[in-house]
Amino acid sequence: MSLEALKVKSKTPLFNISIILNLLQRFWPVWTAYFVLIVFQLPVNVYNQLETANYLNQSADFFAISSGYETMQLSFIFSIVSVMSVFSHLYSARSCGMVCALPIKRETMFLSCAFTGIMPMLLSDIVVFAVSAVMGVANVKYLLLWLGITVMGNMVFYGMALFCACLTGSIAILPLLYLVLNFTGSVVQNCSKFIFSRFVYGMRSLGGNFLGYLTPIRVLGRHLLVNEDAQGVIKVAGIGYLGVYCAVGIALSLAALLIYKRRNMETAGDIVAVKSLKPIFKYCMTFGTALVLAELVCSMLPPSVFRGTGAAVVIMLLMLLGAAVGWYGAEMLMQKSFYVFKSKFKGLIVSCAVIAAVVTGAEFNLFGFENRIPEPENIKSVNLDYYNIQEPENIERVLQLHKSLILSKKDNEQLKNPNTVIGIHYFMNNGRELVREYSIGGRSDQFDIPGSNMNRYYEIINSPEVIKLRYLPKTPVTEDNISYCEIYENSQYSYNQGNEPPQSLTLTARQAHQLFYDCILPDMEEGLIGREYPGDEGIYNENLTNFRIQIQLHRKIEDENGNPVDTFWDGFFCALDASAKRTIKWLNENTELKVRTLKGPPVDEFATGS
Repeated sequence: MSLEALKVKSKTPLFNISIILNLLQRFWPVWTAYFVLIVFQLPVNVYNQLETANYLNQSADFFAISSGYETMQLSFIFSIVSVMSVFSHLYSARSCGMVCALPIKRETMFLSCAFTGIMPMLLSDIVVFAVSAVMGVANVKYLLLWLGITVMGNMVFYGMALFCACLTGSIAILPLLYLVLNFTGSVVQNCSKFIFSRFVYGMRSLGGNFLGYLTPIRVLGRHLLVNEDAQGVIKVAGIGYLGVYCAVGIALSLAALLIYKRRNMETAGDIVAVKSLKPIFKYCMTFGTALVLAELVCSMLPPSVFRGTGAAVVIMLLMLLGAAVGWYGAEMLMQKSFYVFKSKFKGLIVSCAVIAAVVTGAEFNLFGFENRIPEPENIKSVNLDYYNIQEPENIERVLQLHKSLILSKKDNEQLKNPNTVIGIHYFMNNGRELVREYSIGGRSDQFDIPGSNMNRYYEIINSPEVIKLRYLPKTPVTEDNISYCEIYENSQYSYNQGNEPPQSLTLTARQAHQLFYDCILPDMEEGLIGREYPGDEGIYNENLTNFRIQIQLHRKIEDENGNPVDTFWDGFFCALDASAKRTIKWLNENTELKVRTLKGPPVDEFATGS
């Protein structure tokens, strides 16, 4: 066998040292700035927070982990700056031609540039971690957690920046494309919900759906949470979300490599560097501009202008106009010319037809959105406004209210100034959710009309279950926990004669404990105290008395050495209803307070328990 046959073919090198050193020499200020900022973000910031930590019973470990999300915000910014620097050759025809003339394969060029952009950031993270550990800024375990959060954050946003860098040939468009990739989900979600809620009956104008998860910086800000309890135990939530986004960032980096290998370098300076992606860019511009234009116009006008079918027509016209602007705007950007109106527009016609079909279907409930009501056996709980209802009887009441609201669609859409918003949020046994929101005319004269929306609504929120959710303190009401109790007259509505000062009485802890368990709690169990009423002065004056009850609770928190470090405050604060027969009877028998309705007459009839 010849010597030539025994020679092993040399492998393609992954990195080119000369390119790496050249990029480091040219763009070192970028990564130096990143290093300086995370130094201030971790050790310096933690030391500055220690005084606050002592006051709030939070440790340096807590602040060290909390700064992980803040360093991710730096990653969000410096990832795109770093990529713009190391891949700057992609956006100049001259530089691109020079790079293509080098005897270097594209894989080597991509990996060398990508490695140079990310490694200084990762090394900065490691150095800051090591220095913080040596200085004893926080426990090493929590510093390692900070390092993990920071490194994964780097991978998330650097991968997204790499992906965007390979899609465009314009360095001016690159940061815009990066922002679009990061925030399109939230923008599309918010715009579509806002405009469709104007004419789709029951749709909530705000709130999340699955598109919101396409905005990692927002999702991580909501789910990556750090909590430290009174015993110093630190819990971190949301690491799973960060792990998923990190995997997506790595996948986008690999996709960027594949695009870079097949990209035509002659596209330097083009808005879209990948030919097959040009139709996608055009349609994204078309539908995106349609949504944004409709949202901008709707947001400048009061809700009463856009309601029902009229709103659907106006919004459809605005979206069609926005689609045309987006379509021809995309053509102008790609062709670098204003003379694009003779170009093909079949795609625009198709886009307009899709918009018209979606808006029409939504307005006439062809998708069944407006009439969708879950079955009672499938409901785990339901939020009515902010109250989580679990009792079957009250869930059935919510369903009856929901059905009544659906039947009232025509009347509610014709209201000029609805003054009551009812939010219904179902939680199903299978983990799914159903959310609806209705703006109605909350006329106080319907408060006592059986079967009216107002009557059904207040029947639920004045049920014992909801009243206890609204007023019962989380801290146990014991004689030891009661620090202060006062029954005082609401001077704003008092009907004292002459110059008499407002009445008030301070109770002892024993008296307050007796009043709460013998009177207030039983009245609450029957829905006689803590009720809510429509915003009508006459109804308020008839149903509320001139007194409020305030019970302040405290609980001492001790550290591991048994020393008090903080005081937790809670309590019961409630206006006294005229229907609270036990509580009023106790006041009449044990105090000299003159209980009367805000309308004026005394409520002495409750002294007998009637």
